[in-house]
Amino acid sequence: MKNIISIKDLSIAEIDEIMNGAEDMQKIIADPFLLKKINSPLKSKITLFFAESSTRTRGSFSEAARRLNFDCYEISGAEATSLSKKESLADTARMFASKNQGADIIAVRTNTEGAPRFIAEILDKMNCETAIINAGDGMNQHPTQALLDLFTISKYFGRKNIPDLTIGFMGDLAYSRVAHSDLLLFRLLGVKKIRLVSMPEAKIQAKYKDGFTEIIESEDIKTLSDCDVVIALRVQEERYTDPMKRETIKGKFRITPKNINLFKKEAIIMHPLPNPINTGEIDPCLYNYNKGPKVIVHEQAANGIPIRMQILNKSYQERQFKNNNQTASTVELEKIREESAKECLEKQRNKKMEFFRPINPETGTGIIIDHLPLGQGIIVQSLLEKTIGNDILPIHTIKGVLSGKYGKKDVIIIENNCLILENNDLLATISLKYGERTTLHLVKDKMYRKFKLNPPIIIKKLLACPNPNCVTNHEPESTTCFHNKFPDLGIVECAYCEREFPSEDLKPI
Repeated sequence: MKNIISIKDLSIAEIDEIMNGAEDMQKIIADPFLLKKINSPLKSKITLFFAESSTRTRGSFSEAARRLNFDCYEISGAEATSLSKKESLADTARMFASKNQGADIIAVRTNTEGAPRFIAEILDKMNCETAIINAGDGMNQHPTQALLDLFTISKYFGRKNIPDLTIGFMGDLAYSRVAHSDLLLFRLLGVKKIRLVSMPEAKIQAKYKDGFTEIIESEDIKTLSDCDVVIALRVQEERYTDPMKRETIKGKFRITPKNINLFKKEAIIMHPLPNPINTGEIDPCLYNYNKGPKVIVHEQAANGIPIRMQILNKSYQERQFKNNNQTASTVELEKIREESAKECLEKQRNKKMEFFRPINPETGTGIIIDHLPLGQGIIVQSLLEKTIGNDILPIHTIKGVLSGKYGKKDVIIIENNCLILENNDLLATISLKYGERTTLHLVKDKMYRKFKLNPPIIIKKLLACPNPNCVTNHEPESTTCFHNKFPDLGIVECAYCEREFPSEDLKPI
């Protein structure tokens, strides 16, 4: 547990270790002399790099560092760094972790999704021991907030009872990184019943609803009446590009003295804050309400200190560990036909495979990429030339070849070489984009072989992330990486911004 970047990276055992450690940290807060018993590091240093504004997260990291005797260096706003002079995030991170500035841990808050994971990989390549903690990256993740939410809920209901709770969310679910991290965490812990109340414009993405037994979605706050825990979330005004859409949902869901008794008497009501004046999700007069459901937003915020103390201490202790960076997996070439050059030539003469003619199976060598969708051949040819260069030549793209199965198709013929077989990233890209229909024909050593391309689990480098706010679209040293999560559905997930896309939406870089 060197880095805390995404809830998806954590195991249940690691989460329980954080919860138990936070309990110990609460005792240290009450009695600082107990700090000596946990082998707290001396003169270690944390850099808080907050390119986005923050009160509670930055404040609790700073206080957690102080209580652990860490030196704490705080940077507020990208304008306080050379990022404002168009320096890359990679170079900025290198300076934070360099011997001169010497951060053992960097806590990062940024609007750019996937930036913390990218920074961790950059520092890993330097063999740098600096640990990275995600303090919020755009609308993607806020893992330490989810962990303190779990810690708070466990105080009231007990850790072992978490799976049996009914947990509700209210407000802007689409753009809330807190909702995203919370739901991933609750799913991992076995929570079954979830309630989601929002306007249609702010509904949660489908991926966060997977894995729960019972989900009820509505636009009615009464849907939360059976919840043990209600988590209210503010409208993420800064993330809306459409002001009309933003104004549509502002102030729509609000807990007030008039409706608070809709909730179970023993329920707790939480909010990661801020709770905007006049349009906030919880009427401030309820902060001290004691006649029914408890509004515990300030207790919740205070729990950020012991949670982040434990995270800082653990990340420092394990900072020498390498990240488990994933490499592209190998494309499986599934052989579906093999025959001699003589048989292949006979089929050519019968005009069943006339597009093979630039390659003589008896004397030549080459590759044919068959059954590309109409109009895609020129795109694949450009990708081949860009990736392999002039060594791929000569190459021919034939557009609009008649196909009994698809009507018309594109075909690419590569003469005199089989270099594409040595480029796994290229094969992975072609197989992901067109693998369901595209076949690869190999002519070599007087033999003809036909293969089906089975897409791998991980695809890197050659396809751009469609999310304009993904770090891979901003950092020149970044390399795109997609997880082929649902091959049957053609859905992939970006390893950085963690958004899901149809594979057909991915375009070559």
